Amino acid sequence: MFRSVFFFCIFISVSSKDYYTKEDVDDYVKLLEDAVESSKTYQPATSAHEYKALKSGPPQDAGDYDFIVVGSGSTGSLVASRLSENPDWNVLVLEAGNFGNNITDVTAMSYKAMIMSDYNWGYYSVPQNNTCLGFEENRCPHIRGKGVGGTSLLNALIDIRGNRLDFDNWCAMGNKGWCYNETLPFFLKTEHLHWTDPNAPIDPAYHNSTGLLWVEQPMPRTEHTKVCNIF
Repeated sequence: MFRSVFFFCIFISVSSKDYYTKEDVDDYVKLLEDAVESSKTYQPATSAHEYKALKSGPPQDAGDYDFIVVGSGSTGSLVASRLSENPDWNVLVLEAGNFGNNITDVTAMSYKAMIMSDYNWGYYSVPQNNTCLGFEENRCPHIRGKGVGGTSLLNALIDIRGNRLDFDNWCAMGNKGWCYNETLPFFLKTEHLHWTDPNAPIDPAYHNSTGLLWVEQPMPRTEHTKVCNIF
């Protein structure tokens, strides 16, 4: 038996409303609870049947484009934005999913509830011999986001880079250009750090505030934040 503990952390901005009533908060809590209940019975798609063409006629002309970006995740959105800076280029972004909602914007819920929803492609690995032994047919779920924002809709709103040792190991194996110090400038180029916590230590050698991918510290800090920091 698996037991899960849900922490409902609700941060409501005062920019659009001077105050929120108890009814407002109750409605939002119910929204979260309904998402959790729905995730318990959700069945991921097992094929691409839902994308079957609805019409059998000739394809329609959608215009001419210099670049077509498939997927509007963190990378696809950033690439499309950079390409569109050239006024002479037409850029098309294709996305199979929807925009995020009030659930995907809640830190913990974006992972716990949304991985069993239409925001997840529902991929699984092929049967494994030495891993995934606790799953049916020894197949592990491979969570990948389907929607504007991609997997950032499902990863609890956590921005994290790969382990330095992994990059250096790839480089040592002959994958030139992938050493950590060689990839770090590109991580910095994409990041736009919004320093929301003045008490958080920030090493300027590893962060940047001029990129297109906005990141920030969760505020205000609560006791739940301290618990999360343990992990």
